[in-house]
Order: sequence, then C-alpha cells, then structure tokens
Amino acid sequence: MIDHPGRKLLLTLCSCASIVATGCLRVAPRMPKVLSNPAPIAYTPAALDADIAVYRAALAANKPDAAKTERNAIVFHLIAQIDLAYGAFELHLSTRRAGAQTAGDA
Repeated sequence: MIDHPGRKLLLTLCSCASIVATGCLRVAPRMPKVLSNPAPIAYTPAALDADIAVYRAALAANKPDAAKTERNAIVFHLIAQIDLAYGAFELHLSTRRAGAQTAGDA
C-alpha cells in the first residue's frame, strides 16, 4: 500500500469528526423547551431569616394554622433549592463520566 503524505492527517481528522458526530459526550436527556429556562430559585439566607421570624411570630401569637403554613412554605423553598442543586450536580456528573468513558473507549 502506498503511503500518501496526507493520509495520517486525513485519518486523524475523520476519526475526530466521527467521535464528535456521535454525540456520546452527552448522555443526559435534553431538557424540554418548556422547562429549559426555569425561574431561578434563590432562597437567600435573608429570606429564610425573614420567613423564620414570621413563623416564630405566628407561634408566639398562638396561630398554629398560620405557623404551619409558614413552616410548610419554608420547607418547600428549601426542597426546591436542594432539588435544583442536585439536578445540576447530577447532570454535570453524568456528562463528565460519559466524556471520560468515551475518551477511554477511543
């Protein structure tokens, strides 16, 4: 077989193009367009402190229903914040792991 001067370069470029074209570096499902730009959840420490103050004031005023409602709101805010952070962590982890596995396979 005759060795053409640009053969190695052509093979390298074709290999790189095929790896990029396969899309193996992203295994996580794409976010639906409806959910792709969710409103940011920013439950700041100041907002948490204010909500806790409202909760304690409701307890002190002997209003258990208002206190329960405020407590539930605090918990739901915290759950949403945790879910958002975990979702970002999980997406980053799965794409990083897939990239490492694809590179190892290559």
